[in-house]
Amino acid sequence: MKKYSYIDFLAQCGVKSAHPGGMTCTERIFEQESITADMTILDVGSGLGESANYLAKRFGCCVYAIENHPIMLEKAKQRMKETEKRVMLKEASIEGLPFENGFFDYVLSESVLMFASVKKALTECYRVLKDSGVIILNEMTLLQPFPENEKRELMSFYGFTECYEINQWKNQLHQVGFTKIDIVSVPLEQKQANQIDLSLELDLELLDMLDEHEHILKKFDGKIGNLILRCEK
Repeated sequence: MKKYSYIDFLAQCGVKSAHPGGMTCTERIFEQESITADMTILDVGSGLGESANYLAKRFGCCVYAIENHPIMLEKAKQRMKETEKRVMLKEASIEGLPFENGFFDYVLSESVLMFASVKKALTECYRVLKDSGVIILNEMTLLQPFPENEKRELMSFYGFTECYEINQWKNQLHQVGFTKIDIVSVPLEQKQANQIDLSLELDLELLDMLDEHEHILKKFDGKIGNLILRCEK
């Protein structure tokens, strides 16, 4: 039995932006949005808080960040000291958001939904969005139909609850009520590598997980990718 999950690996290694495309992708997504200082944004599964910090600094808006992994939560608290007046960090799950209906202008989910009950998570995100509010998803997707054994390999290593193709993602969003769903194109010069904190003394099992992660990326190169969706309520 494995000592660590993939999420444990990210937390222990201090990976700042594990989502596809890293912070470069996040910045380019929001360059296309009209964010004002009076808006309120929810960053779900915020990890170490890099995206939440960026949004607060760049736009001067109010950002709520939720995270339920204890190590990531503690590291995020340290990271958010300089933006603590505009970033509210809460321990919470995307499957049960501790916010009232229609509270947020934007919800951001970066490589989060695959680790949760997708329908529950999307239903909650829809609930807390204002009318005409926007959810932006940057999630892993299958670029082609997968044999069941390969899907199981992906799900087992990463701890995914499901693996979806593009149309399956859109169907999930339609089912919870989103009607305007657009694919966002974000050009990136190169793939973003995981930013491992090399100053840490890492358990050998964590290093083995890094090797396995790299092996999976090579094995499924061209078969898996990231999908960026902009969906209006």
